Amino acid sequence: MLKKFKYYFDNLVARGIPSLMGILILATLVFVLIMGTIAYNVALEWEESYPVTLWYTLNHIIDPGYLFGAGGAVEGIPFLFIMTLATFWGILVYSLIISFVSSAFFDKLDALRAGRSQIVEAGHTVILDYNDSVPIMMQEITEANKEGERKVVVILADADPTEVLAEIYTITPKHKNTKIIVRKGLLTRLEDLEMVAVGQAKSVIVASLNDITVIRTILALKQTSFFHVKNSHAVCRIREANNVQVVNEISEGQVEVIYLAQLKSKVFARTCLHPGLSSIYKNIFSFVGEEIYFDVKEEFVGKTFDELVQTLEGGSTIGILRGTKSILNPSNDEVFKKNDQLIIIAPEIGKYKVDTLERKDYSSSFKKEKYVNTGRKILTIGYNKNVPYVLADMEKYVGPKSKLTMLVPTEANKESVLSKFNSENFETFTVVVGNTYQYSVLSELNIKEYDTVALFANQDVHEENADAETLLSLLHIDSMRKHQNVRPSIILEIEESVNAEALEYLEVDDFLISNLLVSKIMTQIAYDRNLNKVIQELVGEERNEFYLKRVNAYVALNEELPFYACIQAGQLRDHIVVGYKKYQQPVVLNPSKNEVLTFDHPQDRLVVVAKS
Repeated sequence: MLKKFKYYFDNLVARGIPSLMGILILATLVFVLIMGTIAYNVALEWEESYPVTLWYTLNHIIDPGYLFGAGGAVEGIPFLFIMTLATFWGILVYSLIISFVSSAFFDKLDALRAGRSQIVEAGHTVILDYNDSVPIMMQEITEANKEGERKVVVILADADPTEVLAEIYTITPKHKNTKIIVRKGLLTRLEDLEMVAVGQAKSVIVASLNDITVIRTILALKQTSFFHVKNSHAVCRIREANNVQVVNEISEGQVEVIYLAQLKSKVFARTCLHPGLSSIYKNIFSFVGEEIYFDVKEEFVGKTFDELVQTLEGGSTIGILRGTKSILNPSNDEVFKKNDQLIIIAPEIGKYKVDTLERKDYSSSFKKEKYVNTGRKILTIGYNKNVPYVLADMEKYVGPKSKLTMLVPTEANKESVLSKFNSENFETFTVVVGNTYQYSVLSELNIKEYDTVALFANQDVHEENADAETLLSLLHIDSMRKHQNVRPSIILEIEESVNAEALEYLEVDDFLISNLLVSKIMTQIAYDRNLNKVIQELVGEERNEFYLKRVNAYVALNEELPFYACIQAGQLRDHIVVGYKKYQQPVVLNPSKNEVLTFDHPQDRLVVVAKS
């Protein structure tokens, strides 16, 4: 019997603070009943009723300072003794209550630190998982939210919330318009997804780097109400091509997918041939500087695309969003309709207008000959699984008599590249095996023979070590370039954005930080899913893309011309001119149409959106 009582008592205590408080209150009531009854019977000159005696006893428990109540009259020694016991019981009760409250308070603090409390938000952004890309995303989101209403971002990850916030705030300053909440949990558990109110979220970023985890997370999202909310969407990155179709099928079109290998290979391939191009991607796919916007104004309706390209001041027109279809660089006579949205590159939405000033015709300064790709001599150093795809994209844009030499670290890498890349456009194609960051090996390659040197991060190496090897190779190449007085373009791939700081002290024509670019793109798509359609076209096969084209293929050199003259020259070729890059100077996007320019170097370039 005693064991059974102890068992039930232990179960009650195990239920926590509410159960303990209930036991304490019940024990106090029993104590009052017993002690009040005894006091009523032993009092010598007590004239009050039984209920008043119980109330008197309870007062001694509630207020230990009430020991001599009723004016200090003592109704006999036994009565005083019982009231003293009641007072001591009161002290015990208050001590326990303070202990319970304190314990509950610290339990709540521990729960908050553990990130297990329920989120009560709506219209917020949820980031699922935590890795090095999340602080970059938060940096972009904070920048985007500097103006307008306060926004909430909730991060769900199997990590300590205080450590996550500390890492984020090392690179992202706090801002009153962005509230960051971190909760600890599993991405694939329904209870944890509901804890972060994913069903009420406006958008979800699946930040996981593992395809299997991404797919499992999307399947878990399907069990919530998120997919049933109108205008909500998710964005994720996928590494393997076969998994892209899987995600599209299970998400029923509510998840925007970034195929990582395709994006990296195409952007890097174009950057190798057009140094400076990656700065355009980094600019327009960020909330800092020029961005892609979708907008409609009454003054746009009824105008042809050619008119909007040439007369929109403060922004560069690159296409039309018709329903859910993105049309980049349509025909010049395409008319903008009432329900269309104009696709614009601009520093801020709405800060542009149609210029009604009359434009002069500069066709006499235009070049009419066909643009022909020149032969290129390219040296690549390093190897990872994306390299064959980069080469396949690269060779589509090289001219006749092009040369490609590859330095890879192992024989296995050589076999891999030869099995995956069957060169057709390169007249000379050679693969050399050797240490990619050893001076003696690099010096044998004779960089005088090349106009472009592309440095890839080696695979099967930790990201930090891969970047260290790449930077060491770069130091040797830069030293050779200075000693031999030659200047081939140097383009490299960096895995970690923190290592890009070392490039400030070296002459690099362009570099691509895969993690940085993809993180920025994911953040932008989380804010507007239509951007994914534009991005897919800009990096897709046989579609409109960004190019840096030689100025002297469009207009005459050493002649003063307004920028709109370059736009006119581009329109004759069905190319949209959105900026320029003077030799050894940074890219300028979206200049004023009336800015007067003089191009005086054969390597000056125009930034155009055109079909390959």
